[in-house]
Amino acid sequence: MLGGESKGFFRPFGQYDLVAFSEMPDSEATATVQLIATLEGDVETEKLRAFTTDEVRDALDDVPG
Repeated sequence: MLGGESKGFFRPFGQYDLVAFSEMPDSEATATVQLIATLEGDVETEKLRAFTTDEVRDALDDVPG
């Protein structure tokens, strides 16, 4: 949907009933999917940006010191 790709769904223990992992092309596409999900019914969403290990390493390389 909207150029994104679903990566999986998980049923975690804790405060969340379902966690969906996906890759989206940009924040606007992510927001659109969130709005569609919440308009369909009693759903709350939370967007989290996850980083790969390489992305974290690249960011740390830019930290002075």
